[in-house]
Amino acid sequence: MKLPLRWLESYVPVELSPTQLAERLTMSGSLVERVENAGSRFDDVLLGRIAQLERHPNADSLWLATVDLGSRSQTVVTGAPNLFEGALVPFIGVGKRLPGQDKPLEGKMLRGIRSEGMVCSGRELGLNDNHDGILILDEAVLGPLDRALGRLGEPLSEFLGEWVLELEITSNRPDCLSIYGMAREVAAITGAHLQPLPQPPASFGEGRQQPDVALAIEDSDLCSRISACVVAGIRIGDSPKWLVDRLLSAGVRAINNVVDITNYVMLELGQPLHAYDLDTLSGPSLRVRRAHPGERLTTLDGVARTLTSDMLLICDDERPVGLAGVMGGLDTEVSSKTTNILLEAATFNPANIRRTSVALGLRSEASSRFEKGLPVELAGKAARRAAMLMAELAGGTVVGDVFYTGIPDPAPRAIEFDLGDVERLLGVTWSTETIVAQLRSLQFIVADPDGKALGVTVPWWRADVVEGADLVEEVARIAGYDAIPETLLRGSVPPRPLSPGLAQVEPARALLLSAGVDEACSSGLSSQRLLEMLRPDGATEPWLAAVVPNAAAIAANGSTFLPVRVINPLSPDREILRPTLLPSLLEAVRNALRLGEGRIAFFELDFCAFGCEGRLPVERRTLALAMAGSRYEASWGYAPGSFDFFDGKGIIETLLARLGVADWAVVPQAHPLLHPGRSAAITVGGNALGFLGELHPVIAERWDLGTRRAYIAEMDFDALANACTVQRAFVDYPRQALARRDLAVVVDDAKPAASVLKEVQRAAKGLLAEVVLFDIYRGDQIPPGKKSLALALGIQSGDHALSEEELDKTMYRIRKTLEHRVGATFRG
Repeated sequence: MKLPLRWLESYVPVELSPTQLAERLTMSGSLVERVENAGSRFDDVLLGRIAQLERHPNADSLWLATVDLGSRSQTVVTGAPNLFEGALVPFIGVGKRLPGQDKPLEGKMLRGIRSEGMVCSGRELGLNDNHDGILILDEAVLGPLDRALGRLGEPLSEFLGEWVLELEITSNRPDCLSIYGMAREVAAITGAHLQPLPQPPASFGEGRQQPDVALAIEDSDLCSRISACVVAGIRIGDSPKWLVDRLLSAGVRAINNVVDITNYVMLELGQPLHAYDLDTLSGPSLRVRRAHPGERLTTLDGVARTLTSDMLLICDDERPVGLAGVMGGLDTEVSSKTTNILLEAATFNPANIRRTSVALGLRSEASSRFEKGLPVELAGKAARRAAMLMAELAGGTVVGDVFYTGIPDPAPRAIEFDLGDVERLLGVTWSTETIVAQLRSLQFIVADPDGKALGVTVPWWRADVVEGADLVEEVARIAGYDAIPETLLRGSVPPRPLSPGLAQVEPARALLLSAGVDEACSSGLSSQRLLEMLRPDGATEPWLAAVVPNAAAIAANGSTFLPVRVINPLSPDREILRPTLLPSLLEAVRNALRLGEGRIAFFELDFCAFGCEGRLPVERRTLALAMAGSRYEASWGYAPGSFDFFDGKGIIETLLARLGVADWAVVPQAHPLLHPGRSAAITVGGNALGFLGELHPVIAERWDLGTRRAYIAEMDFDALANACTVQRAFVDYPRQALARRDLAVVVDDAKPAASVLKEVQRAAKGLLAEVVLFDIYRGDQIPPGKKSLALALGIQSGDHALSEEELDKTMYRIRKTLEHRVGATFRG
């Protein structure tokens, strides 16, 4: 926002230099990004005087003007009809640039005579829209003319210059997006007296018939209030010079007196307004409603825009006449024929205005203010101020007072302010008198202190102040943040608590990488389309809980398990916080297969989000695994072979054992995502915390995996980590010899090999260093319904070398345990 200092000084005296004021404003929280002299753009434009004026010898419509620049003269060929000898004019020479132009001025031959520059109109200098003649400079610009004559040839910036501060206003301070709002700030930090705004006379709008104009709000969630005022008998023309100069210094081009007044009040008070030609409205009425899908409106810039149902319109009885909060419509704009004005000021939903302006690529001074949120009280005050100026500067008559529809003014916000919060939050001690003075300088109404508390009433324009901490901030910034002493933190920082499962993450990741499984990293956002590709055949809503591991425990108390949706997603592919890692892993498998990869093994260990009806969403770490293709890379030199169920099972079992998970098992169990008969549950303490198996053929077809089988696993990693009861500790390297024995165990075909291995471990009583299942045999030498498990045992003691007798006793104990507990017999 541009803050012209001359305009500012009409409300509050400023004795500081521009740079000093910029520093004080920055230290009070209003960041000044740039301090510049607005007249610097006229450095190449010189003050000249028409010393001689005569007809062009070769053209009746052209004149030869000799421009006196003090120390020299230049000849200019011009067709301007308003020049006269002695006129003071702006002159720019060859090789110089006009304001806002990149290309330097070139000398031209006009009917045989060379023009050595040009004298400029107001539009060429960017001062106004007048291009009918050359800008004649007068005392209002130059000061006393006798003194100006002694300064011929000087840059025009010496006469038109004004200091302007360019500020960055934070989104919570829309009151500072106005000249008067910044005047409040300057008065507070300097202690200067703030001049009140000119008020309408007591008779404003009285004794006149209330205009027959209807106001209506159809979508009150997007518009809180709309105010209006009728000004009749307007005479459209140029604005007075003082108003034009103020607009230009703030970066706004003058158009005509009515439009200039609406822009002036917007800059002065921060409330955008719009003036409609009342005679072009149907009804006449103004209604605020959502646009119909595909509805079109031609805005003031001449562009026909197609609208959506979440955009807000200002309409009359027949058609839209404005895009609410962004830009007015072309059909009802103020023109040279306008005589009656309907002035409108409203308060809109800031988020809706922001979305509309971004969606249409249409940013305006109005939208930049509305999107920060404006108080409803401001609309009527701004409309009354603009109507008063129109009556004064455009010859209009205000027909009735400002009227509105919508919510009434809210009650002033009262805060019980604990004075101890200042020291507690800032670490400084200020007297009650100092605190009260700083708050009152910002026009907070402060009651007399009652002990350690103050009763503070917040001004209507400070919607950002809602609690005591906000008042502490106000006190601090007006005192100046540099007034707060710099002190180092004292005491120790408490250790950060570890989240459940964090200690097991790195060991799990290291083990999976060492097993030849590559880690995948994918987005935490997914889509409904990808989730639907996991839906089991025939599954009805809600179906997600059936495929997410440990869903019953996560959605406790029988809550319905729901995906967590993003309210404002960037794209349809990023609309859901993923409840499962499988879609991203299956996408990775599919892409790798399409690229011709022979061996594919991925895992991902990351957070998933779960929504439960009636509860806040929760996050849990989840571990997922996906494998397809050959077991070995071709370069490894092993015989080719495809991944199967037992590869995944071996990785999972090794992981659980290494992590120290107690009472785990991998048991056959059907799962809707897995192939019937090729699936298992991963259980801990009898509770299923995950699943493992071959991907169901129907789902594999959806993912375009072809005929190659894919094996997947997914488990609730946090629940597994909570089941880790074995404390990992350093174990000295074994110093005794390892004795190896083989054992062929015949058991029922339905008996899981894992249960046999557990019984072997138990029977060895701590002497079993390792046990490996290296073969499974079913055939003629084995009874029907039986299988032979070939086990390689490594028996070892930590403190002495085992004798043959001790080895035999250990093997005998293992055999007897297997006979009694699993009904085993032995071969060989």
